[in-house]
Amino acid sequence: MKNSMKFGLLLAAVLVPLFSACFDDEENDTEVQDPGVPFSVCTLNVDGLAIGNDEGPKEALTPAIGQWLVNGDFSFIGVQEDFDYDAQLTLPLADAYEYDLWGSGMMNNPQMSLEEGGENGLARFNTDGVKGFWKKSLTGARTDSVRWKDNYGYFAHSWDENVVKGFRRYEISTPEGRQLVIYNMHMDAGDEAEELAGLDEEDRKARMSQWRQLRDYVMEHLDQRPVIILGDLNTYYVRDSVKSQVIDVINQSGRATITDAWIQQEKNGQYPDMGDTRIQADSPTSGWTVNGEAPDKIFYINPKGATCKLELDSVVFHNKNYFREDGVTPLGDHFPLSAHFRIKSVK
Repeated sequence: MKNSMKFGLLLAAVLVPLFSACFDDEENDTEVQDPGVPFSVCTLNVDGLAIGNDEGPKEALTPAIGQWLVNGDFSFIGVQEDFDYDAQLTLPLADAYEYDLWGSGMMNNPQMSLEEGGENGLARFNTDGVKGFWKKSLTGARTDSVRWKDNYGYFAHSWDENVVKGFRRYEISTPEGRQLVIYNMHMDAGDEAEELAGLDEEDRKARMSQWRQLRDYVMEHLDQRPVIILGDLNTYYVRDSVKSQVIDVINQSGRATITDAWIQQEKNGQYPDMGDTRIQADSPTSGWTVNGEAPDKIFYINPKGATCKLELDSVVFHNKNYFREDGVTPLGDHFPLSAHFRIKSVK
């Protein structure tokens, strides 16, 4: 009898760590020593996949973007400006990924519709251009699709009011039972010439309104699951007050911590100070980087008292291998940005 009890205790000691997932235990905040579950994300503006984008990838090159994403083997992919050539983008991904409902296209889509009226009495294409893909080994679903309350620019300023921009929210579970929430979005842009001339104040106002809307929404829906925020945010820290109005607010809330993954790795966690808002890209083929910082970003949030947390392994700005056959011209006007995490238990 004693030997049977010893064997049972020994078996439990071996099996319990193998089946550990994220279970509630708010009284003890000591990290369980497990290697964590690898989880990677990639954000990519696919360059306006629309008929009117004469310099974009178009129908011929869009499958190459999809294949590049497949080769990256990311757990979750968030794309933006996915309009007319969604079928060509999705086809290479379909065998390995589940995916979100397409938001419809623009010029050549028979299902395309125009919103009646609009905030200023102007019609919009009823599409957000945002879509999520997640590995078939994961359990996932889009739970929300939210449009921005404020936009700026209908016939100028990057035409942001022509479509229904906003963000989408996803709930993802790994086979090991680790759960997280992901937000994918596209924020207001500004025309480069207007930015250099200092004429983008209204663009920045609209974008900061979107940041505050996102911040409040994320915090309202925050629970014990870690959160990843990614997308084409059209944001640089020297131009937009994201540090004071979003990062600091969340970190000082006592409810969670938020980190820009690229800032953590490349800047040792030091956010650039607000400065001259008239910014210029590092080079015509830099993917819109300014001082090495891209407008595409990946943030992660760890709630206080959670039973799982995200730990960053690495961030990659893919400006070395995202090219057309000539080896010189990028596949699109943004380079992909990926972050590689481990979802670790906290007991």
